Amino acid sequence: MNIMHILFGFSVFLCISLRAEEAANIVKTNMATSKKISWYLVSGPAGMTESKNPKLSELEVQKTPLFTSDDIVYYNRSHSFVLTDEAYRKIRDLFVPVRGTPFVVRVGDRRAYFGAFWTDVSSVPWSGITIMKPWQKENTELKILPSDSKLDLRDDSELLDILKESKKLVAEK
Repeated sequence: MNIMHILFGFSVFLCISLRAEEAANIVKTNMATSKKISWYLVSGPAGMTESKNPKLSELEVQKTPLFTSDDIVYYNRSHSFVLTDEAYRKIRDLFVPVRGTPFVVRVGDRRAYFGAFWTDVSSVPWSGITIMKPWQKENTELKILPSDSKLDLRDDSELLDILKESKKLVAEK
């Protein structure tokens, strides 16, 4: 066997190894992005909040999320959380009518639950999952309030696991 055969064999081995590593990095990147929690505003009619349990698969959501788990500074098991200043401003500046602004929480590509941003000046009853629109200029802790349902969808195990893995799930602050 001459040196050319050895070099050729080594070159083929090296190319295959690099392609395998490149493929592994692509898979890791895709897994990391699929393990994201995202809050999307519902694009449909403003009256969506009149239905406490709409079919999640039928709700049309905006193309980009309002905020994601990347924007969460920390999240308590009691479902209160702090966002980055930029993400907080998006919520603070969000138009929230008296019937609320509906959102869908997605865990990766799976739709986990439906809720609404609500305003404390509203007298319209709502018994679904709620995030109250903040009025404070300074970034403050927000809370995801439960629905009247016996099943608390905020306790989604995959959602909590993602927050735990990213070291954002904390004990009470």
